[in-house]
Amino acid sequence: MPQHPRTLTQLFVEAVDEHDRPNAMQAKVGGSYQPISHRTIADRVRHVAFGLRALGVAPGDRVGILSENRPEWAIADYACLMGGMTDVPIYPTLPPEQIAYILRDSGAVAIFVSTKEQAEKIATVKSDLPALQHLIVLDDDAATGAAIRLAALEAKGAATMSPGGAAEYRAAALAITPDQVATIIYTSGTTGDPKGAMLTHGNIASNVSAVIDLLEMTPQDSSLSFLPLSHIFERMTDYLMFASGVSIAYAESMDTHLREDPCPDHGHGDARGRRQACDLPLGQRSRGAVGERRAARGKAGNGSRARTSHCGQAGIRQGARGGGRPAAVLRVRLGAVIG
Repeated sequence: MPQHPRTLTQLFVEAVDEHDRPNAMQAKVGGSYQPISHRTIADRVRHVAFGLRALGVAPGDRVGILSENRPEWAIADYACLMGGMTDVPIYPTLPPEQIAYILRDSGAVAIFVSTKEQAEKIATVKSDLPALQHLIVLDDDAATGAAIRLAALEAKGAATMSPGGAAEYRAAALAITPDQVATIIYTSGTTGDPKGAMLTHGNIASNVSAVIDLLEMTPQDSSLSFLPLSHIFERMTDYLMFASGVSIAYAESMDTHLREDPCPDHGHGDARGRRQACDLPLGQRSRGAVGERRAARGKAGNGSRARTSHCGQAGIRQGARGGGRPAAVLRVRLGAVIG
């Protein structure tokens, strides 16, 4: 049974301890999804956190994340959170001048970037960002000049760990309080310059706790993440999935997965009745048994019709024979949360 974390660091630690499965996350390699275990993720997060510390990035410092959805996005995020830093997610579609504004306004001292294209954006504005000291690239071929490859940062972190370092790191992460700022998320800027919203660990963890009992998810479920993690909705949903032990598969792109089966087939568990949670466009909706049960509970609980939120990750139930495309996209009712 998922717990109700008070902080995102508690969420991460308890999820790893409780679930400890071989497929916490998945990434497509060579045309097929490959699993990444909870233990591997925990080790990589710890090494990145120590690597940032070795670079001089201190608790409370701001760290940007400029990347498409991928496991390394989550690893960078959790490393910042576990290290007591505040991360600043940035949409990878933004042009250099808007990225520069966010980095300058937030005072970011380091940034994770995914690809060579994203690294080039930073290179064009670096001279206007005196506070930005470190550029960490997720793709090896994106490293130029003083940029640090993620693998090198992880190696640096592993090398600097003292014998008791892991225990101290865990204790410090669990000592983080709900009122500590976890992330700064910037508005779109359509009404002027973007504004940074400072969200605490408690802000986000409370949303996870509010939803975790409403959705019937188990470690036998899987999810597909492709709505931008730069947006708080998808990010909160990924925290929810991780806390529930649901395997998170990161889509290559929206177009790719709309042409194929919406969710990867992991081949674990009984395919009959196995439920998967996927991000699907709002136009692809249909009612299902779970949605109707949720609606009924909403009516019984407050005496009024439950309002519906089309969650970024909607349930999908496989056909009785276990193969082929999902039979129906389930409509997730969150009336108790938003009604």
